[in-house]
Amino acid sequence: MQPSSSEETMTQPGQPDPEPPAYPIGSVDSALRLLILLAERRRIRIAEAAEELGVARSTAHRLMQMLQFHRLAARDAESRDYSAGPVLFNIGLQVVRSLDIRTHARPVLEALGAETAETVRLLVLQEQREVVCIEAIESDRWVRVSGRVGAALPAHSTAAGRAVLALMPGDELRRLYPQARLPKPAGIGRTRAGLEGELARTRERGYAVELGEIDPEVSAVAAPIKDPDGRATFVIVVAVPSARMDDHAVRRLGKAVVAAADRVAQALPW
Repeated sequence: MQPSSSEETMTQPGQPDPEPPAYPIGSVDSALRLLILLAERRRIRIAEAAEELGVARSTAHRLMQMLQFHRLAARDAESRDYSAGPVLFNIGLQVVRSLDIRTHARPVLEALGAETAETVRLLVLQEQREVVCIEAIESDRWVRVSGRVGAALPAHSTAAGRAVLALMPGDELRRLYPQARLPKPAGIGRTRAGLEGELARTRERGYAVELGEIDPEVSAVAAPIKDPDGRATFVIVVAVPSARMDDHAVRRLGKAVVAAADRVAQALPW
């Protein structure tokens, strides 16, 4: 059996193509090749999977159902397309985490904190629709926002979460928020439609804005650290006492946090 084009993409530069095993198991081989397809593509249909694998559609469907059962694949109820499931996503997330992003981000966070004189945070989106603070540089101003390392907040109600959600395809967002009304605290619009509108504005600006939605005394701007595919799991936030946040501050901090996120993205060994 010859390695497929998908398998060839997994070979490291300068290394020879791996030899196929002496006693291949066809179903395992097909399932693993299907996982590679899910990892490489945003979405795929059963007919496309069957053609890529060289199997019948019924066989591809059974394989995909098994991956879906183990949450390695997810199916969109409307389009019937399949995409990477939460378990496959978390495997990728663990790889990204192994880069020790804090080592690369810390100097940028310190520089951003010095530039803005405000508290700066690094957060990660979790499968549970939460963003968790994993690093922080606190402002030394007398009135400031705390760093709150380890704190988890709802993604849809925060600038940090919306900065990442804005980069998700619509079907993926609807899987995260299947109900028309958002869970509390609802934040922008209180509905998924309201959230989608805010995410569109976030994409247009290039950064997300939060004006006292979790705590009336705290506002924030956030920009995603984009991977080479234009997606994001990590985000940089500048958190500000609401009394200091006006339109001018939003624009100034937004420009600064976008530049900082881009610097971290460029420094990471993707």
